[in-house]
Amino acid sequence: MDAVWIQPHQQPEAEADDYVVVEPDSVIATHLSQMLYAHAADLIGADDVQGLLDNLERSAPTLVESVVPKLVPLHVLTAVLRALLRERMPVADLPRILEDLAGMSGRLSDPGDMAEALRPALAPQLLQQIAPLKESLHLVTLAPDLEDLLSRSQHESAGLIVDQGLTRQLLGQLNDAQEKLAAQGRQAVVVVSAALRRGFAAFLRAHGVEAIVMAVSELPDNRRVEIAASIGKGTALPPQTDR
Repeated sequence: MDAVWIQPHQQPEAEADDYVVVEPDSVIATHLSQMLYAHAADLIGADDVQGLLDNLERSAPTLVESVVPKLVPLHVLTAVLRALLRERMPVADLPRILEDLAGMSGRLSDPGDMAEALRPALAPQLLQQIAPLKESLHLVTLAPDLEDLLSRSQHESAGLIVDQGLTRQLLGQLNDAQEKLAAQGRQAVVVVSAALRRGFAAFLRAHGVEAIVMAVSELPDNRRVEIAASIGKGTALPPQTDR
């Protein structure tokens, strides 16, 4: 948000003109909390996760003892939580996470795959942070032709490989859409197909773009949505050959 510094004696005048006056320490605290939120995945470690488990064990000892480390080793659980936090997924509901991980035992072993499988259950909590239940979610979608091209541009080892020119157009349009919504006090949710979600989120992170990327299947049925922008609509796409 745009802001200006004022002197303490100017506060009554600013408030009379309907400006929101915020104390400097609140500005610093808000910025610090946002930085911690953005870098939570880099800050959490095995000792932190063990501390969370110790706290949970007081109220749900059987759950903790039956899952960690019998079914899910501590280092795997730490990697799963990091993967979730990296994409702003809340991990406060640790009992639900442990229960779902127990159900995956023997079926999934990669922490990234585990985190992806946990997302649908945790998505409502994330969306509640973005917009209260009574408010609409403002979605940014991809034009069908663009989404199809990106889906066919995914490589198992190299990730999403996109032409530089198209990358600039895509990131530029996404940035414009996010700024437009931010000016209205809203946060954008980028929605793509389930098959593309993980690769597209990694693609945006690699280009320094902070965005909430969700699969269509992760949107709860009880949430109202509005399409704020469609990225790639009217954009000339480069030819794409099948892999």
